[in-house]
Amino acid sequence: MNYYDNEEIIFNSEFQSKKLNFNHGKKINESIVDIKLDGTEDIYYKGESENEQIDFKFQNLIKKSGWIHFNNGASFKINKGLIKEVKLYNDSLGKLKHLNSDEIKSKIGKPSKIEHDIITYVFDPVDEGDIYHFKDRHISIQFDPDTDKIKEIRIK
Repeated sequence: MNYYDNEEIIFNSEFQSKKLNFNHGKKINESIVDIKLDGTEDIYYKGESENEQIDFKFQNLIKKSGWIHFNNGASFKINKGLIKEVKLYNDSLGKLKHLNSDEIKSKIGKPSKIEHDIITYVFDPVDEGDIYHFKDRHISIQFDPDTDKIKEIRIK
């Protein structure tokens, strides 16, 4: 499946997040029960114990909340076995990672909210860039502070 075609859907004026396809052909609010793991995924769920096997983690994720991180940079936020959010990062962004904030505004309009993300590692503040929130589209786009190119997209 070529989910880089999602770019056309994201910029469509009649955008609906449920039309987007991601890893394993999955969409927002679909079940994860039929996903076949290949062992390269990282899975985290609320209440997990140290050294759990990936298949055990996956079965618990069907009943609990957590994340599946795929090796291409895509992640699914899961709540009781349903995909509630998708995060695109690195290779999973495809052609989208070459777009800057001005190009995004020209394609889908002014964001409903802009926040500047600064996090602290130990005692040092780290500039993570601007995040544009598009409330009507249920999308947040984070831009790299050095290049102004897309760093991450979150879709709910």
